Amino acid sequence: METATENTVTISVPELEAIIQRVVKETMREEMERLLFEFWTQEGEADPREDEILLRDALEQIEKYGDDHSSFITLEELEAELAAETDAIQNQDCAGGA
Repeated sequence: METATENTVTISVPELEAIIQRVVKETMREEMERLLFEFWTQEGEADPREDEILLRDALEQIEKYGDDHSSFITLEELEAELAAETDAIQNQDCAGGA
């Protein structure tokens, strides 16, 4: 019978915080896109007055929270980064244990 091999990966608290922060930001962005899509697919007839209110609200949110997406990464980028970090850590463990 074949047994599964367990690997232990050690990362620092700041690295873990950075990873969690990126995951949360990406998840929030994806969820907002999904919610906006659902909202707009349910949108009825054109209503210029309501559109003006929505635009004003959106601009207030951008002003309040900013629109700097430079810290956002895609899920694929995160997975690649995690894989690279895991490989680097495993290579360090192998080199140190030899």
